[in-house]
Amino acid sequence: MVRRTKEDAAATREQLLDTAETLFLHQGVGRTSLHEIASAAGLTRGAIYWHFKDKADLYCAMMDRATLPCEQAAQAIIGQRASSDPAAALRELAQMPLQRLRNDARTRRVFCIAMHRTEHNEELAPLRQRQLDGVARYTQRLRQLMADIHPTAPPATLDAAA
Repeated sequence: MVRRTKEDAAATREQLLDTAETLFLHQGVGRTSLHEIASAAGLTRGAIYWHFKDKADLYCAMMDRATLPCEQAAQAIIGQRASSDPAAALRELAQMPLQRLRNDARTRRVFCIAMHRTEHNEELAPLRQRQLDGVARYTQRLRQLMADIHPTAPPATLDAAA
């Protein structure tokens, strides 16, 4: 038996993740089996189980390779107070996810998988919660910036606008 290097193992893991991303995008997560992923990657199911506990673990690792656009925008701007120009900060926060989707092919693929090709079930509940939390942080930051722009607006108005 030939010993594999850490680099070989890392390359195999990335190959599995790339293949899963492609199949999940085309077939959906629920319709893609680990056997199909292994076959498409030219590997065995044993290779998958060497790197991942199950399909949910593989899915989570794939999602971890790309930060979803709202999560990235919230992380980039969170904590900043835009006291000098809250309108510019609001514009930046609103445009950042769209620019990321336009400019990053992996983000586009993973976003599409997460939003349109994933059947949310118990197995993937933690990942769904991560997505919801990222969107909540993003919308909270939008509300903060709108409150900075219109400090006298009632909160209900800001919630309706967000």
